[in-house]
Amino acid sequence: MLIDLSKREGGLKVYQSLDEGKWIYPFIAHQGIELVDYMDEAQPFFEPDISEAFAFSHIDDLQMTQCWHHQCDMLTPEHPIKADLKIPDIDVPVYDWVFAPFGRSAPDDQKWDLKNWYLLAKQLQNSGYSVAVIGNGKLDRPYMGMSYAYVPEMSRPMVEVMNILKKARYGCVSIVTGISQLCFHLGVKNYVLSNQGGLWGQNPDGVLLQTYIPRITVDEVLTVLRKK
Repeated sequence: MLIDLSKREGGLKVYQSLDEGKWIYPFIAHQGIELVDYMDEAQPFFEPDISEAFAFSHIDDLQMTQCWHHQCDMLTPEHPIKADLKIPDIDVPVYDWVFAPFGRSAPDDQKWDLKNWYLLAKQLQNSGYSVAVIGNGKLDRPYMGMSYAYVPEMSRPMVEVMNILKKARYGCVSIVTGISQLCFHLGVKNYVLSNQGGLWGQNPDGVLLQTYIPRITVDEVLTVLRKK
């Protein structure tokens, strides 16, 4: 939506109040989008309403990238749209699989037990695959002894995380979370554990294991991954 609005306005100045959202701007600056330090510098001024966007998504079962345009009087895209991200290519470790098990705001019924993630990683490692975990530093302690890739607020900048995702040989296994959305925009194969009925937060290109997540078994996930 920001990219399309910038095209319409001939450039865009954006104020971002949440620090975790600021990582995206270096990758869309080529679209004429500038991050400013003060709200009164933002032009044209409007404040996106996520509650309105979420409610709008349920009208025609739309994915999140389709749900913001109407807030600034633009036509709703017919299909989910991918952001035009300009990502520098940098050297990073290359892994077979990347896991993204954590969603800070995910309800308990949208999480998979940590022991299952651990067992899945061990099964893959025992079969000769390398595994990286995108973790948050506190919840990923059960993964000691495995390889790590960290989210930007930890030890690695987002450009590294993006390159690790893009260069994964077989793809990313995740729940419905921000990393899953990033996979969509980067074109990374994404295997998604999901019990969300609507499209709002889904990766439209994802391979869905769509059922009640806590009941999914490691063997069921392995069966899907082996069809890669």
